[in-house]
Amino acid sequence: MCETNFLFEFSRHYCLTICAVMVPANLVLTGRTIFLALTRASQSKLTQTAWIGVGLVSILLLHVFSWFAIGVVMTPSYVLIALASLCLTINLLALFPTITLTLPLLFETDRIGPWRPKLDYFEHQNPYPKSPSPESEV
Repeated sequence: MCETNFLFEFSRHYCLTICAVMVPANLVLTGRTIFLALTRASQSKLTQTAWIGVGLVSILLLHVFSWFAIGVVMTPSYVLIALASLCLTINLLALFPTITLTLPLLFETDRIGPWRPKLDYFEHQNPYPKSPSPESEV
């Protein structure tokens, strides 16, 4: 069985070292995930990088929660949680490409105009047909 007290003590004792390694590692791996997604690299490379990123984010969150467990709540804790949440979101979106591929399909853009919903996409999803308006008969 895993002794959590030992792990929490280790995490709090080497806090500066853990944060000095984990923060840049999370930023580099998340940046690599973004780069691989934008360059349309192979799915295996993207998946591997994203899963390693999720693992490092999980370790960073456990480290912050070990401080919360003893009642230490400070500004760096919230900064680390915000950074970890951002990295986790990006890595999970890279792992599940159906979410990232279907969201842009719902919107279209012009070079000048803002993003707006594609009306034809939503019309196909409507199970009820449009009834003709009385004005169109005249």
